[in-house]
Amino acid sequence: MAERELPARPAVMDLASARDRLPDVLRALPPRPLIGIGGTALAGKPMALLRLLCDLGLPVADVLAYAAGIDAELLLAFDRVATLRCAYLGLEGMGKLPARAELEGRFVPETFGSVIWGLEATTRGLTFMPGPDLSGTGLAAERPLTQIACPFTGRTFTAWPAIRPHLSVLHARAVTADGFLLADADLGVDRLLAKASAALLVSVETIEPEVVEPAARGLALIVPAVDPIVVLAPGGARPGGYGTAYPADEEALSGYASLPDRPSRRAWWCR
Repeated sequence: MAERELPARPAVMDLASARDRLPDVLRALPPRPLIGIGGTALAGKPMALLRLLCDLGLPVADVLAYAAGIDAELLLAFDRVATLRCAYLGLEGMGKLPARAELEGRFVPETFGSVIWGLEATTRGLTFMPGPDLSGTGLAAERPLTQIACPFTGRTFTAWPAIRPHLSVLHARAVTADGFLLADADLGVDRLLAKASAALLVSVETIEPEVVEPAARGLALIVPAVDPIVVLAPGGARPGGYGTAYPADEEALSGYASLPDRPSRRAWWCR
């Protein structure tokens, strides 16, 4: 059977070709970049790409995720996390992250809203977005918050600063020949990461020649603000799942969560 022709725009490569291309991407990053990661705790995480980036020398980074799970575990195992910013941290039904204690002094709590507002501000060319006043909450005790007054009503809001990742890494259902991404509609803030980031790296399950009724198929259409680097990596979210394409490997992840120490967890990722 003849090999399927890859589209010319955007350029789509396999993981082996990405190994040669991605060192240039890493060299373009600042010494301590802000890296955005798409998906939710156990779904839609770009695990194949993150594993490859660790092999290639991803700098120790400030990591931003809507909901962090197996991605945080992988990056912590390879000592790639300077700080972790997220609204949820865990393995969903399997409980806390085994490596949670390693985040002592490095965890920056976010709310689901603050991640959205920070990215949304960037997409709108703003320096901040207002959100509900959280000055009296537990979050205010954990991180500095800036309050502003509405010039029309005097009501107080929390000002959430714009977030612009130097690089965001996503996993999507498909890429089309003209550069659109198709993603499961409920996977975190992937659309905003694709619009707010300075550079974008995306692994995909498949290639589609054109956009065909994404909403009717339960998919969201994402139009990136920058030309993405796209890697064809079927199953690239495993051991997590990807929407309706495949579930998370709960048996494997449950075994991982029971490992006794950090060396054994790192060895698990190196299998």
